[in-house]
Order: sequence, then C-alpha cells, then structure tokens
Amino acid sequence: DAAELGLQFELQLDTLELDLVAEQGGSVVFLEVNPGGGGGEFDPGESIHGRKQERLARLAAGYLQRHPEYADSPCRFDAVLVWKVGPFWRVELVADAFRPGW
Repeated sequence: DAAELGLQFELQLDTLELDLVAEQGGSVVFLEVNPGGGGGEFDPGESIHGRKQERLARLAAGYLQRHPEYADSPCRFDAVLVWKVGPFWRVELVADAFRPGW
C-alpha cells in the first residue's frame, strides 16, 4: 500500500506538479518520472536539464513549506527513467540524480 510506504503521487502545487514524493530512511525523496520515446532514440535523462532541476527544487521547497514535519529532514532528488527498446521497456532509477543549490 502506497500510504504505508509514505508515497504521494502527482502532487500539484499551484500549476506545477511533482510526480512522486516518498520517505526513505528518514529522508524525503522527490522523484521525477521521465518517459522516453520508442526505439531507444531518446535518453529520458537528458530532459532533466537545469531549468527542470530549478523547477523541481522550487516545487520541493513548496512541498516542505506545506509539510513542516519534514522541514529538517534530509532531501534528495531521484529520477525514474523509462523508455522503450524494441518490444521491451527499460526502467532505470537514478538515485540522487541532482542536487539543488539550497
């Protein structure tokens, strides 16, 4: 059950959205799920560029303001990269994908 794992899906803050927020070992984990194109032509990790990282960091800060119980918890940003290679789907978890400047 997602609630037992401390997961929240597609959290909307204003007009922007976080894909997934989880708690792991006392840390708050913000996960960005990036689907890629078919045929392995596109690396979904390429879409987590500087602007997107800034947006995710702002969303995470807004989340922490709305949830003061996590204000002093360590945070990290993970990425779940998903893309199709031939008839199969490849899923890769990139832990600590980036670190914001705060």
